[in-house]
Amino acid sequence: MPRGRAYVFRGALGPIFSTGMDRLTEKIQRAGITATTYEFTLCELVASWAADDYEKDPQPIILIGHSMGGRCAVLFSEKLQEKGIPVSLAISIDPAHMTPDVPANVERYINIFISTQILGGGDIKATQGFPGHYASYDMAQHDEVTHITIDKMDLLHQQIVRSIARYSRCATSCLRMNRSSCGIAARPLRHVPATPCRRWRSNMVCRCGR
Repeated sequence: MPRGRAYVFRGALGPIFSTGMDRLTEKIQRAGITATTYEFTLCELVASWAADDYEKDPQPIILIGHSMGGRCAVLFSEKLQEKGIPVSLAISIDPAHMTPDVPANVERYINIFISTQILGGGDIKATQGFPGHYASYDMAQHDEVTHITIDKMDLLHQQIVRSIARYSRCATSCLRMNRSSCGIAARPLRHVPATPCRRWRSNMVCRCGR
């Protein structure tokens, strides 16, 4: 059974424009993983709670956010990096342009964005020398998807939950072996314009780090 704690963040005016994140949280919970939805304004506070929880009971940390919540997923990771805590999986859904580079403590990062959108459209990069797995998908060719609908896509939800469940099993096994991290043997993916997430499953060979 996969273990992990998922922290899901809405964007600005989340109860109105990021309601898809609430539905995603429910689906993650049904997959057997602890998940809670927060406003992005609580990012730093929740990161502090997560660090305390990890020190008491290490479990894979999963971060997911839409819009400003996507930016929060990266800022959250930075806070955990300061404490030497790994992030097993971070996913940004059309994050804000001002989002910083993904820090090195993130083992797997996925960015799904729409480059033509003003409110989101963040083409997030990984920090120099990033050792994890990084994938970026631009949805600009999908006219039916907008910044305020992308978080509600059922297909996206299905693939996110599937990836979380699979990777949580791997990360949990590594933690049980007292390994500090669970790496991914996979090549970086950039700007795949087709339906996102189908390639998340490819080359996903887990290996435990030291």
